[in-house]
Amino acid sequence: MGSDERSATVPDVIASEQAGIGSKPVLAPAVSDAVLLEAAAGAATETAETPQLREPRYATLEAYVTGFLCPIIARRQVGQGRGYVWCPEWWRHGEAVARLMALWEAWEFARLDGGPAMSTWWTVHCDGQMAVLMDAENGPFHLCRPDHHTGTPAPLQCDPAPPGWWTTPE
Repeated sequence: MGSDERSATVPDVIASEQAGIGSKPVLAPAVSDAVLLEAAAGAATETAETPQLREPRYATLEAYVTGFLCPIIARRQVGQGRGYVWCPEWWRHGEAVARLMALWEAWEFARLDGGPAMSTWWTVHCDGQMAVLMDAENGPFHLCRPDHHTGTPAPLQCDPAPPGWWTTPE
């Protein structure tokens, strides 16, 4: 990244990203300055002069996970029932997809909300979801290793209730 790009303000970086909403993000192999600025700044860049965009920053869950979440989260991964593990084929795990969708939606709201919303997103939403997702002993990726997908755990057994179970007696 050149010195001109490094001196760009957070509003400049965000404005340039907002101009590209709907286009496929360019993924960098390392955490970019723009991702770090976005994580640090959150929604603080929205002002009276710049109307809040209600369009999502990321067009898809995959764009959010690969363009923001994975580049910003760093954990020592051990796997095989110890510590943390992330599956590179996270999209094969139904629970992971559902949790990441909720995390993405909460992030999109927090970035527009301003004030302490981004801090709340980190402490309430992200920390909790990532702890469950990456739990190498019990999380949805517990069969996987950090470098490959191994399989998906069996879902919870669920038998239907007997007829009349949900009706109230008269």
